[in-house]
Amino acid sequence: MKREERQKFIEIIVQHNCITSKQDVIDIIEARFGIHFSLTTIANDFLQLNIHKVPSQHHPSHYQLISNDKPKYHHILKRLYQDDIQRISVINQCILIQSSPGFGQTINFYIDALQLNAIIGTVSGNDTTMIMTRSNDAARHVVTELFPDHTL
Repeated sequence: MKREERQKFIEIIVQHNCITSKQDVIDIIEARFGIHFSLTTIANDFLQLNIHKVPSQHHPSHYQLISNDKPKYHHILKRLYQDDIQRISVINQCILIQSSPGFGQTINFYIDALQLNAIIGTVSGNDTTMIMTRSNDAARHVVTELFPDHTL
């Protein structure tokens, strides 16, 4: 099976199934076509196809094809700001976002998807997301860009 064909099958598998691990894709391809691919091959295909694990409120995290729709991500963050974000604190070059329980990783996902140059990295838990930037000014700029309605 050629790479293009394999990747088309991977897209279909991910769109029509709740895929929680790359091994699931390997197992499905092997069961349907009798062909085994390595985890590395499938992982590379996921990167090329822009397939990433996304958080879910009611189901386990699963893989989805991600479009690069930054306006949509800004809109989702605005809605999360209105409904689930409880507090935003800027401490030096760090931004702490406290949210309703279960929303920390969701917020983190959409912030990462925006790929802002000012952000060095993010980490989150159940109800807290931390964003690292290069400076105090960069942190304030990121808050303004992510949450225009927020006053510092």
